[in-house]
Amino acid sequence: MHINRLSKNYQTRMSNLKHRYTPHYCAFHALRAILVKIPKTASTSVSTHMFMCDYEKSNLLWGTWAEPGQSYKHSAIMEIKKLCKGRQFSDYYKISFVRNPWDWFFSYYRHFKRSSHTARTNLVHQMFSKNPHDFPEFGEYIRRMEEAILAGVNDKRQDMHKHEANPLMPQYKYLVDRDEKLLVDFVGKYEKLQTDWHKICRELVIDNNMWKKRGSNLTIDDVLQLPRLNESRDNRVTIDGSRDGALVKKHYRECYTDEEAEIVYNLYRKDIEMFNYEF
Repeated sequence: MHINRLSKNYQTRMSNLKHRYTPHYCAFHALRAILVKIPKTASTSVSTHMFMCDYEKSNLLWGTWAEPGQSYKHSAIMEIKKLCKGRQFSDYYKISFVRNPWDWFFSYYRHFKRSSHTARTNLVHQMFSKNPHDFPEFGEYIRRMEEAILAGVNDKRQDMHKHEANPLMPQYKYLVDRDEKLLVDFVGKYEKLQTDWHKICRELVIDNNMWKKRGSNLTIDDVLQLPRLNESRDNRVTIDGSRDGALVKKHYRECYTDEEAEIVYNLYRKDIEMFNYEF
């Protein structure tokens, strides 16, 4: 559902808050929740809605807005923990979303291909031409990124466990401590985005009854309909280096050879096993 199909009340409120909104919020104090934003998992959609709900609930509970805590846009859970005060980290409900690694890897390819070189993070910037029109076809991209990721893991000069250095680090790395213990309370799936968002709403007591009692005009329909924001918008991006859009709508499975699918499996084996994914 596109955001312009939501209620006029919701749109007006988001418009009024636009100058104060940043997608880099991680701790939402009225909701008593923390969001770990793994890239390319609809995290912008989730954080936008959590921001709106937190603003509403904050005003309803306290009459003023307790501004959420900020971090780097894609901070891992351990980085967020360092920013928390008192018992926030232990008491807040910690949330994140993951995505099928093969689909996620292909989505990143489309994202990088349509981005200017200045928008690419370090690992990708170092690997490919500064001219986005010279970006390689998908198969070459997979093989070269495999080399770069494996080489980077052994390079002590770079912290390959941070998004800034390695945007393609495994998703589970965002969610675990140094002993690889999972630190989040709820891991939703991109493939079940709407269903899992409803579960989060129930856990955080985001419902009509609470808001009606306190006089909010925000409706539960506004909250439960989670629009896809910040999707890859360039429909001309294809897997073969051309830009005619002929392949853009293909399912990710159609974009891999058996060998390429195996490469992604080996790079993201732990994601696949931990979050129960298959090709």
